[in-house]
Amino acid sequence: TGDFALGGTGVAAGSISIAPTTVAFGNVAIGATSPASTVTLSNPGGAPATVTALTAASAPFAQTGAGTCGPVPITINAGGNCTLTFTFAPTAAGLASQVLTVYQVERKRAAL
Repeated sequence: TGDFALGGTGVAAGSISIAPTTVAFGNVAIGATSPASTVTLSNPGGAPATVTALTAASAPFAQTGAGTCGPVPITINAGGNCTLTFTFAPTAAGLASQVLTVYQVERKRAAL
Protein backbone atom coordinates (compact mmCIF):
# COMPACT_ATOMS: atom_id res chain seq x y z
CA THR A 1 0.00 0.00 0.00
CA GLY A 2 1.00 3.61 -0.43
CA ASP A 3 -0.21 7.16 -0.57
CA PHE A 4 -0.11 9.72 -3.32
CA ALA A 5 -1.16 13.35 -3.52
CA LEU A 6 -3.22 15.17 -6.09
CA GLY A 7 -2.82 18.89 -6.64
CA GLY A 8 -3.80 21.58 -9.08
CA THR A 9 -4.39 25.28 -9.44
CA GLY A 10 -7.63 26.79 -10.65
CA VAL A 11 -7.19 29.69 -13.06
CA ALA A 12 -9.68 32.17 -14.40
CA ALA A 13 -11.00 31.34 -17.84
CA GLY A 14 -9.57 33.33 -20.70
CA SER A 15 -11.52 36.47 -21.53
CA ILE A 16 -11.15 39.34 -23.95
CA SER A 17 -10.76 42.91 -22.70
CA ILE A 18 -10.92 45.78 -25.21
CA ALA A 19 -9.20 49.16 -24.87
CA PRO A 20 -10.03 51.78 -25.76
CA THR A 21 -13.74 51.11 -26.33
CA THR A 22 -14.10 54.29 -28.40
CA VAL A 23 -11.74 55.65 -31.05
CA ALA A 24 -12.30 59.30 -32.01
CA PHE A 25 -10.53 60.25 -35.24
CA GLY A 26 -11.59 63.91 -35.00
CA ASN A 27 -11.96 66.13 -38.05
CA VAL A 28 -10.45 64.63 -41.20
CA ALA A 29 -10.64 66.38 -44.58
CA ILE A 30 -12.75 64.73 -47.27
CA GLY A 31 -10.42 62.66 -49.46
CA ALA A 32 -7.73 62.44 -46.75
CA THR A 33 -6.96 59.51 -44.45
CA SER A 34 -6.50 59.85 -40.72
CA PRO A 35 -3.44 58.62 -38.91
CA ALA A 36 -3.95 55.03 -37.76
CA SER A 37 -5.46 54.39 -34.32
CA THR A 38 -4.98 51.21 -32.35
CA VAL A 39 -7.37 49.08 -30.32
CA THR A 40 -5.80 46.53 -27.97
CA LEU A 41 -7.36 43.15 -27.26
CA SER A 42 -6.07 41.73 -23.97
CA ASN A 43 -6.59 38.49 -22.09
CA PRO A 44 -6.45 39.10 -18.31
CA GLY A 45 -7.62 35.53 -17.66
CA GLY A 46 -5.51 32.56 -16.66
CA ALA A 47 -6.06 30.52 -19.82
CA PRO A 48 -5.90 31.24 -23.56
CA ALA A 49 -8.88 33.07 -25.11
CA THR A 50 -9.92 32.87 -28.74
CA VAL A 51 -11.62 35.57 -30.80
CA THR A 52 -13.86 33.59 -33.14
CA ALA A 53 -15.17 36.49 -35.23
CA LEU A 54 -14.70 40.23 -35.65
CA THR A 55 -17.08 42.62 -37.36
CA ALA A 56 -15.35 44.06 -40.43
CA ALA A 57 -14.82 47.81 -40.61
CA SER A 58 -16.63 49.41 -43.54
CA ALA A 59 -16.07 52.67 -45.42
CA PRO A 60 -15.21 55.30 -44.45
CA PHE A 61 -13.40 53.23 -41.80
CA ALA A 62 -10.81 50.58 -42.59
CA GLN A 63 -8.77 48.04 -40.66
CA THR A 64 -5.13 48.29 -41.69
CA GLY A 65 -2.61 45.49 -41.73
CA ALA A 66 -0.46 47.23 -39.11
CA GLY A 67 -1.99 45.46 -36.09
CA THR A 68 -0.47 42.42 -34.43
CA CYS A 69 -3.59 40.24 -34.00
CA GLY A 70 -3.55 38.50 -37.37
CA PRO A 71 -6.60 36.87 -38.99
CA VAL A 72 -9.51 35.28 -37.13
CA PRO A 73 -9.46 33.00 -35.21
CA ILE A 74 -7.19 35.02 -32.92
CA THR A 75 -5.83 33.20 -29.88
CA ILE A 76 -4.50 35.40 -27.09
CA ASN A 77 -2.51 33.63 -24.39
CA ALA A 78 -3.17 34.29 -20.71
CA GLY A 79 -1.82 37.72 -19.81
CA GLY A 80 -1.18 38.51 -23.48
CA ASN A 81 -2.53 41.04 -25.94
CA CYS A 82 -2.59 42.01 -29.59
CA THR A 83 -3.59 45.10 -31.54
CA LEU A 84 -6.03 46.03 -34.30
CA THR A 85 -5.35 49.20 -36.28
CA PHE A 86 -7.94 51.39 -38.01
CA THR A 87 -8.12 54.52 -40.17
CA PHE A 88 -10.86 56.95 -41.18
CA ALA A 89 -11.09 58.28 -44.76
CA PRO A 90 -14.27 60.34 -45.23
CA THR A 91 -15.75 60.74 -48.70
CA ALA A 92 -18.53 63.12 -47.62
CA ALA A 93 -19.06 65.80 -45.00
CA GLY A 94 -20.74 64.87 -41.74
CA LEU A 95 -20.46 62.56 -38.79
CA ALA A 96 -19.57 58.91 -39.40
CA SER A 97 -19.64 56.08 -36.91
CA GLN A 98 -19.59 52.31 -36.77
CA VAL A 99 -19.76 49.77 -33.96
CA LEU A 100 -17.48 46.78 -34.34
CA THR A 101 -18.03 43.61 -32.33
CA VAL A 102 -15.41 41.15 -31.12
CA TYR A 103 -16.83 37.66 -30.63
CA GLN A 104 -15.37 35.12 -28.26
CA VAL A 105 -16.68 31.62 -27.61
CA GLU A 106 -19.70 32.14 -25.33
CA ARG A 107 -18.93 35.87 -24.95
CA LYS A 108 -19.59 39.03 -26.96
CA ARG A 109 -18.32 42.59 -26.53
CA ALA A 110 -18.66 45.79 -28.54
CA ALA A 111 -15.40 47.49 -29.44
CA LEU A 112 -15.90 50.69 -31.42
